[in-house]
Amino acid sequence: MSARSAHRPDDGRRDHTLPRQQCGGTPRVNSYAGVPICTDDGSVYGTLCGASTERVPQPPENIELMKLFARVIGHLISSLATAHVMR
Repeated sequence: MSARSAHRPDDGRRDHTLPRQQCGGTPRVNSYAGVPICTDDGSVYGTLCGASTERVPQPPENIELMKLFARVIGHLISSLATAHVMR
């Protein structure tokens, strides 16, 4: 896995409960996958991610699909920003 993506299915050894004040509840995250959304100039805009309370192993092709969607979203954000500046 590259440094520009993250995927961590629960290994069963740790409690992954998030603090109540961060989520408005006490969800248990047992699987997480995320990739950065970068604009055309390479700036990190945000993260496309998914989480589940269940253990959900992700095959590499799912992570590659997330990377593709993140690139499309980043390009769309850049295009919209350029269009807004040109007005």
